[in-house]
Amino acid sequence: MKTYQKITFYLLTLCFLCSNSFAQNKGTISGSVFDNEGEPAMYANIILKLASDSSLHKGAVSNEEGNFEFVEISFGEYFIEYSYVGFEKLNSEIFEFQSSEKNFDPVTLSLLSNDLAEVTVTAQRPLIEMKPDMMVFNVEGTINSNGDNALELMKKSPGVMVDNNDAINLLGKSGVNVMINGKPSPLSGDELATYLKTIQADQIDAIEIITNPSSKYEAEGNAGIINIKLKKDARLGANASLNMNYSIGKLPRYNTSLSSNYRNAKINVFGNVGYYNGENYNNLNFHRELNGLTFDNENRLLSSWEGKYAEVGFDYSINEKHTVGFLFDTGVHEEQDSGSGRTNISMVGNTELDSILVSNTDQKEESDNLNANLNYRFNGKN
Repeated sequence: MKTYQKITFYLLTLCFLCSNSFAQNKGTISGSVFDNEGEPAMYANIILKLASDSSLHKGAVSNEEGNFEFVEISFGEYFIEYSYVGFEKLNSEIFEFQSSEKNFDPVTLSLLSNDLAEVTVTAQRPLIEMKPDMMVFNVEGTINSNGDNALELMKKSPGVMVDNNDAINLLGKSGVNVMINGKPSPLSGDELATYLKTIQADQIDAIEIITNPSSKYEAEGNAGIINIKLKKDARLGANASLNMNYSIGKLPRYNTSLSSNYRNAKINVFGNVGYYNGENYNNLNFHRELNGLTFDNENRLLSSWEGKYAEVGFDYSINEKHTVGFLFDTGVHEEQDSGSGRTNISMVGNTELDSILVSNTDQKEESDNLNANLNYRFNGKN
């Protein structure tokens, strides 16, 4: 085989192996949950958490039969948290997920104990709510309101998947219509993903997932609607709040924001400015044998990002039924990815290297977003 043909063969084989490895390193986790009388626990919260730090990895709700499913889950160590109104919260044992499919035995929940001398009632929204026309992933007041951005929260939302190219799918379908406060976003593709990265988690109240939109929504997309509800301050008078978040694993992340609001019976004026930065590190190693050849592949990827954003707007209530408003927001997002890869190729059973493939990547992108809209809201309720 000529040298250039040999190199071409190795490169094509390596691409196949890497893509196949990524596909093989994910799978499906499923199970079912029942109440103490053996009836399906409909719409129970099923939370998949990382064993390393108990953080949320993916959320789901059980269906009418009590069944649940997590798809496209990366291999690793996890545990499952089951919660259902009126029943004791239950955590599974920590398990290692290393196969394309894992099905858990049915789980039975226990009623909350009534043997209490004193009862304290605390109002708290569940992490995931099932409503007649949508699922709601509540963000405010949970640990998810710190450190992440809107795109990262999408990955944790039930039924939502974000692939390696940041394309958003809902229940396995593309063409999702993403809305902000009920207003369609004019962006799509990479521009939409970049914009969602500028929306920090501490700005978000909840994410609404609508798989079968009613006629009140515009017929855009064929996979449903994801509506990101941003926080609104309902207090009268002038208010301001400062939020600062810092987290560190292998590398640090930081964001800070300042929000202000003035509201009276007729007018609501609000503004928000913020800054964020962070880094992420990935280390991937693959060992494969194919056609008598051994491929030992090592990849290192370092990502860093930085951004700032600002928003200002107002609402004017003409009367109880009619409201007009204006919203303007802008943001700058910068991201840099640098990676290095090395693949040692040898004959199976032979420690002497036949070839070495080395690859280096360096990519930098910058995005400027500017949005403005006039809006009108009609409330026909008495």
